[in-house]
Amino acid sequence: MPTATDLLGTTSALVKDIEIIRGDDKVINITWIYCSTRLPYDWTGWDFAARIRDDVDGTIWADAVVTHDGTGGKITILFSRTDTVGFTPGDVGKWDLQGTDPASLVRTILRGDVTVVGDIT
Repeated sequence: MPTATDLLGTTSALVKDIEIIRGDDKVINITWIYCSTRLPYDWTGWDFAARIRDDVDGTIWADAVVTHDGTGGKITILFSRTDTVGFTPGDVGKWDLQGTDPASLVRTILRGDVTVVGDIT
């Protein structure tokens, strides 16, 4: 894992609140770069998981499909519409993204609140 001076200035989980429209696919694309060199982080050998719950240790609302591009620093998180169609507008939940590095160390990289918005169409 990059150090505090390298990965966007922190070693703590970064907070990213998200809004999900009920029944839509929610795609989150994040590119991690080293602050010192502005080069992308190498995620080769990492595995990721992301999940939404109604609260910490609460009921699971959705699990994401998470992919990365290896040396390009990009992580893509997809919460599928097959899960979001069951969300209730106005609900607020919690989400996070955890990574397991090549040495099998688990780290929460992103976390935040989820707000569900009603769909029109």
